[in-house]
Amino acid sequence: MKCQFQDSQGRPYRFIACQVPNIQQHCREEHGWSNPQKKGGQRKGEVRDVPWRSGVHCQHFFVRGPGAQYFEVHPAGSSPARPSGDVDLEAIKHKLSQAMQQANEEQRRQITEPEESREPNPWLRRVGWVEHSEAFDREELRALVAPVKGNEPELEVLCKAFNWLIQDAQYHCVRQVVGLEALFEANRKEVDKEVQMPFDSWMDITTIMRYTEVCRQLMCYIFRSKGIEPEKRPGFELTERQQMAIDDVWTNVEEFVWWKEEQGGLGSGPEEEEGESDVEIE
Repeated sequence: MKCQFQDSQGRPYRFIACQVPNIQQHCREEHGWSNPQKKGGQRKGEVRDVPWRSGVHCQHFFVRGPGAQYFEVHPAGSSPARPSGDVDLEAIKHKLSQAMQQANEEQRRQITEPEESREPNPWLRRVGWVEHSEAFDREELRALVAPVKGNEPELEVLCKAFNWLIQDAQYHCVRQVVGLEALFEANRKEVDKEVQMPFDSWMDITTIMRYTEVCRQLMCYIFRSKGIEPEKRPGFELTERQQMAIDDVWTNVEEFVWWKEEQGGLGSGPEEEEGESDVEIE
């Protein structure tokens, strides 16, 4: 039995039920229908005017859940109705294909929390990264950690200063400067276990670039978030001390950029002209 009521735009409802009490309940609750038949039941041969159509062939995909609703099908052996010649099937197919592509694109861009057993990275689940970012667009978040562009002079200066900081740390984290005991302690992974090797600051260049890239992305993520409207900004919160430190750094960087522009731009300095690298000096 299929409901024959229509919505405000004249479209028929698709509700189907296999038992009379179920279709009656739907008509009462959804459309305010009242059964004119009083007690005593229907007389033999009497035809009642009811807001549903009987003899409907239907099926459903699942017993319960989102796909458990019944939908009408053609009976076995019958030929489905053919559309009239005025219907443009190619246009319908094209429109359907576009709608499916748009739905897939929106699903791809949306950050959703996977099932715990299917999470490939337990660390992401532990820190709650998905819960932190699931309300944001995937592409917009990627833009926050993207490489620095030419129209971001402050971030360009900040990342270059960070690279110099790493280089300076490499030169100071050696036995001749800090001592062997400090290097062993710096390489400690667990408090209750002895360290077998001292920390080596002059590791492979690819390892240094991989580690520093993560830190660079984190810096860009935090500083770029400063320019986003509060209601659209990622939901991390800084402590008062962290916020003061970031504001001080950003103020100093802006003052340096202004001074550098007055001197003729942010071009290559004498150190870069001599061939020094921002990543490592061999």
